[in-house]
Amino acid sequence: MDEARALLAEAEELHAHEPALRALPVDLAWMHGALEHVRGAASRGRSSRGLARLVVAKYALCLVAALVPVACAIATSMAWIALVAPLAFYVVEAQLVFLLPVVADGSAHPWRDAWRATRAAGGTARVTSIVVPIAGFMLFEGLAGRGFVRSWLVGCLAVVLWYEDVRRAARSVP
Repeated sequence: MDEARALLAEAEELHAHEPALRALPVDLAWMHGALEHVRGAASRGRSSRGLARLVVAKYALCLVAALVPVACAIATSMAWIALVAPLAFYVVEAQLVFLLPVVADGSAHPWRDAWRATRAAGGTARVTSIVVPIAGFMLFEGLAGRGFVRSWLVGCLAVVLWYEDVRRAARSVP
């Protein structure tokens, strides 16, 4: 939780002082800009062709993972099993949280490299423990009156900052 707080605080500071990072959409061009700003150097990104398919596939996998406990709850008439659905979603999300930064960084094998980044960041349990608070911030800060777009962008910046920390610390990440 402390690492997520620190990433979000750094992202809020960056968001407040960098106008170029305050605009939607959070796409590959935005991700390039965020990486370049964080690094102070040009990113080595690739074409955004196929990016939409990657994002749809990523969230389809997360949703399928969330539906498994729901289906089990229905099949067994044990409704409490459905409570595991959000955790299932975020366990899969943890495997792929770095997918967009990896693509923006020019990976020829984004699925593999996103998974490697998750391993380099400490594995599924550790990454999930950081992803969940960031996701909560992205989803609920807008409800608290701090702005939905702002909250979303700060969360995305937190992931970019995290990815850059992981990339610098590990040689197995592009």
